[in-house]
Amino acid sequence: MSMNVEANEYIANDNSTPTIKLYKYFQENQQDAILQAIDAIIEEYGISKVNMEGYLKLRKDYNEHRDSPRLMVLISNAFNHQLRFNSKGEFNMPFGRERSHFNKSMKNNLIGLVSFIQKNNIQFVNKDFREIEINGDEFIYCDPPYQNSTAVYNTGWTQKEDNDLLELLDKASHKGCKFALSCVLIHNGIHNIVIEDWAQKYHIHKMKWLYSNASYHKKDRSEGLEVCITNYK
Repeated sequence: MSMNVEANEYIANDNSTPTIKLYKYFQENQQDAILQAIDAIIEEYGISKVNMEGYLKLRKDYNEHRDSPRLMVLISNAFNHQLRFNSKGEFNMPFGRERSHFNKSMKNNLIGLVSFIQKNNIQFVNKDFREIEINGDEFIYCDPPYQNSTAVYNTGWTQKEDNDLLELLDKASHKGCKFALSCVLIHNGIHNIVIEDWAQKYHIHKMKWLYSNASYHKKDRSEGLEVCITNYK
């Protein structure tokens, strides 16, 4: 999101410590050193689209050392390139056989990401969203887990978190902030009534996206409703 917005200062927050640690790794290291580290790990473990044994060995070693270069290679080769950790903080995504790998497109995207991070004033923060101080002159974009869906990153996000986030956005709006909130109002026939009712005082923009990878195992393919809710037209 930050890469598509021009600003004097960016604050990027996530409560996933390994995720923020990875972004800080991109921020603090030279591009060539990052790419060399990735290539070295791929070679060391024989990582490919079919080598599950190498992937599992890499996953085991990452969970022992928790270093960012190994995590980047894991994400590159995990099922659907997804990021997920168990209750012990261990990366536990399965191997993305014949589907996921560190290809040329991903390399180019990474180069673009590293360049953007290092050229701009970005502060990476690892906090609960309720701990972020809001002054009143910010633009706030929130993309929380969708608690009425079953995505792998939804663990720990409940109705209470939804309620607290909505209250925070109300207060931010009163302070003069502009905000945008991405959410799913309908998923598999389940309505998020709380957000749906809350959003009536703001502007609801319907979004239409196709998540072909994410729906790989989806049984109920009934149409959902993803929206972006803003406090401005």
